[in-house]
Amino acid sequence: MAINLKKYVDISTIFPGNNSGERGFGGLIFTKNEPIAPLTNSDAYNAYNTTGFAYMSLNDVKEIFGEGSEEYKAADKYYDYVSPSGRFASKLAFMKYGDSKAPTAVDALTKADQMPNISGFGSVLFIDKDTVSDFGSSTASVSDPIPDELQELLSVATFNSETLATKYLIVVARTFDATKKANYTAERALFEKIPGVCYVVGEDVTSGVMPQAILGAIDFVNGQTTNFMFKMFDKEVPAITDSNLYDELTAGLINFYGQTQTNGQTLAFYQRGYNTDGTDTALFCNEMWFKSACEMELLNLLTNNERIPANSLGVDMVKLAVVDVCSDAVNNASFMPKVADRSAMKTIRQIVTASDGGEEAVSSIAADLETKGYSVYAYLAEPKSGSNEQYIAYYVFYGTADSIRFIEGNNVLI
Repeated sequence: MAINLKKYVDISTIFPGNNSGERGFGGLIFTKNEPIAPLTNSDAYNAYNTTGFAYMSLNDVKEIFGEGSEEYKAADKYYDYVSPSGRFASKLAFMKYGDSKAPTAVDALTKADQMPNISGFGSVLFIDKDTVSDFGSSTASVSDPIPDELQELLSVATFNSETLATKYLIVVARTFDATKKANYTAERALFEKIPGVCYVVGEDVTSGVMPQAILGAIDFVNGQTTNFMFKMFDKEVPAITDSNLYDELTAGLINFYGQTQTNGQTLAFYQRGYNTDGTDTALFCNEMWFKSACEMELLNLLTNNERIPANSLGVDMVKLAVVDVCSDAVNNASFMPKVADRSAMKTIRQIVTASDGGEEAVSSIAADLETKGYSVYAYLAEPKSGSNEQYIAYYVFYGTADSIRFIEGNNVLI
């Protein structure tokens, strides 16, 4: 167990209504399947048997679950992916759940999130959950209760969004069946208001590792962020080859591996890279990295200084720490210069005014966005309800390919 980091640094993403630095972002797969005894002594097997959690190489998965298992098929697809810049995905982790130590999906993610001495992960997939429900289909009533298996996925997605502040990308994967289009659309709609969920249909549940591998192969510090669209997986079978299906699934924000043809040559790639709430998956992952990096910098600030003064100096200390991360975000193309339109200016003005800031701060933020691609607005805030501690609040406004967005963070003064 560990004290929740939000007790010290509390960062949450705010998604506008306009349509770690060193943390790892590899994939984590939850499974209820029991391991088989390996032929040789395996550190991964021993760790998995002891804690229920282990990072595994492809050979580890082969020995622990068997070459014919879904776990191995998922790992084979995951490790086979190579990004256009030549990067492989970070190491894949497996965790057992459904037992007394982690009986539910929420229990499992809670346990994984609190595991000590791990490099971290960025996305999760429950490999045992691949039964699309009849919820919302023409044969079901909208008043029918949500099936338990689907409700469990909704619960873990809500837990990730509300309790963990969208710390992870939750992947919901289904085996594609063209006769169940309405079912997929209905299921995806249930996740519509939950940030951080990616709904994928494909050859089988192992198709869910595609967004996991794309995320796991991004080098946020020394490389470039990526668009999830057009990424190729040699070991994935295209599930969609029809234009009408493409239109229907795309309109429903359902991701898939589709095949097209040009000059007699067929090309297959991941499409279209959107979360269930309409957010571009790449944009969500950029924000996930940025929040993590800010948390690391601010925690270092808190632990490396005797105190953070409750005055303008303390505000500047926090601002400079966040600006360091912003520089990385510009270098890896998470942020980009953007002219604030009327809607963005209204949002900026509302935030600044609510903190007793003036028009000069609004103009400065707009100028920074246009020239640098980001602006950090920080101020000393009054204690929250039930507390007598002042805190430093900040907003990072930044430009992306489609809009101007922002995150909100609080740095508790100790």
